[in-house]
Amino acid sequence: MYVFTRSRRMEWAEVLHTAAAVAGGVLFASWAGFVAADALRPDFRLAPATYLQGATLLAVFCGYAVGWARPMLGGMISLVGTALFFAASLYGSTAVQAVAESPALLFAVPGVMYLLSAHYGAANKNETTDMT
Repeated sequence: MYVFTRSRRMEWAEVLHTAAAVAGGVLFASWAGFVAADALRPDFRLAPATYLQGATLLAVFCGYAVGWARPMLGGMISLVGTALFFAASLYGSTAVQAVAESPALLFAVPGVMYLLSAHYGAANKNETTDMT
């Protein structure tokens, strides 16, 4: 009697892709929470530099969304958006204030994971085509 069990090993590409999607969702939700809490303050006013930073973060979050379907493109968009965010931070403030925003480097983590996912996924596809 033969028993067939259906099991599969998760490849690194799949693990990284899922982790990038979860991390991107968590970062977006936490950023949206901070924005909502800030907007509810009675003395809330946006500085002109904030619009530029918001536009760059929009690119980062679009990169996360694109990364679900196309990890390489989404990773590149989110990394470029993160770099532009820091450029916008330097443009609108002093270097000391920009260094204070260094925790925003976390916005690059899902992008790096998407790029690694695309790399390992392409490597796995090449290995399977070489075997056949």
